[in-house]
Amino acid sequence: GYGNIHYRLTKEGISGRMSDMPGIVTTKEIKLQILGEYRAAVEKGELINYSRDAMNETLEYIFAPDGGIEHSKSCGKVDPSGARANHGDRVIADALAWHGMRAMGSSIVKETKEIQVGSLAWRNKMRKEQRAHEDTNDGWKP
Repeated sequence: GYGNIHYRLTKEGISGRMSDMPGIVTTKEIKLQILGEYRAAVEKGELINYSRDAMNETLEYIFAPDGGIEHSKSCGKVDPSGARANHGDRVIADALAWHGMRAMGSSIVKETKEIQVGSLAWRNKMRKEQRAHEDTNDGWKP
């Protein structure tokens, strides 16, 4: 009964329809694409990540010799935890969240609040408009 589940796109044919397989397989190419989109979104300001830990973790990713992208602590060293693939979880989670937001067509929506007549905000707005009008007529009254 969960409606917000990501289903894989089919590569067969030109339809590009959703398959019945949930989740995402992070192949080298998919990982490059998703992390690249995430990086671009952060750089352009389309996505703001307020987690200092997550943003610091992005700096620990490197390009691997095979052309993929890996967390620096997961390659070339002996990992006593045996959790070789678990480094960089915050970044992967954030990148997947951005990927999902893009797939759903999410965008920033700025709400405009209606100012009630007679309120302090309304009086401030009227005063600001009056001052702007007085400044534009160079001291001459119409």
